[in-house]
Amino acid sequence: MKLKGFVKKKFNKLFFLGKLCDQTLFSINVLKKDFQINGEYDKVSDSTPALLYVKLQAQQDYRCYIELPSPDIIFGKYIMVHESNLIDKNINISRFNPKIVIKKF
Repeated sequence: MKLKGFVKKKFNKLFFLGKLCDQTLFSINVLKKDFQINGEYDKVSDSTPALLYVKLQAQQDYRCYIELPSPDIIFGKYIMVHESNLIDKNINISRFNPKIVIKKF
């Protein structure tokens, strides 16, 4: 799976910033192989949208229990995120098939 968030360059290191299920922010130190950039680095904040590769361990309703590639100093290696922040790692633009819904008033 891929987790939505941001990658930030700081002190010649890369950090992934994301949100837990309750919207609390977390940050982990990452390597280039741990994420996929989803844009260009902003020159002011030195960050960019990114997708972090994670492992889905369990899911109940909208809560997803995932394993991070490296632990957060506060929350550890396993965290809970909202399902809307996860994307199947095999999804790409060629498999995107939106459905048009026409509502009659």
